[in-house]
Amino acid sequence: MWYLLENYDSNDSIKQIIDNSELYFVPCVNPDGYIYNETSEPSGGGMWRKNRREITEWIIINYSYIDENGNEVWNTSGTSNNPNGSTYAGDEPFQKLKIEPLDT
Repeated sequence: MWYLLENYDSNDSIKQIIDNSELYFVPCVNPDGYIYNETSEPSGGGMWRKNRREITEWIIINYSYIDENGNEVWNTSGTSNNPNGSTYAGDEPFQKLKIEPLDT
């Protein structure tokens, strides 16, 4: 986004894209998961999908899978009710603070 804004006046290709397209910018809603992927798989390919927030003080493996915590996909086929599962959807839709702003 920054590149597009900075080069709008000087780059005809960027001007063409911005003037003739409808662009959507979606923020990273899982920054701690993104950083975990970056540090655990520095060459790419990290598959961490859940947030890194602990559900309990003594169990660190329980996280919610952010992609499955939205209203449209919460608790649907492919999600898990098991907090230790890789696709655990959480207790209710949009319970994770990171995705509450996306509930439109």
